[in-house]
Amino acid sequence: MVKNQGNIKTRIGPLIHPVLKTYMGQIYLFFIEVEIDYFFLNTFNKFIVKLN
Repeated sequence: MVKNQGNIKTRIGPLIHPVLKTYMGQIYLFFIEVEIDYFFLNTFNKFIVKLN
């Protein structure tokens, strides 16, 4: 029984892990993109203010 449970875990583990990884990765990338967008908007606004 113990061996079977171990097998199930090792079979499911690798399937779940990449999903979690990509899910967390997507959230992380989303936050980075938001930060970058905010930064660019900020600098863009300053640039426009300077032009005016």
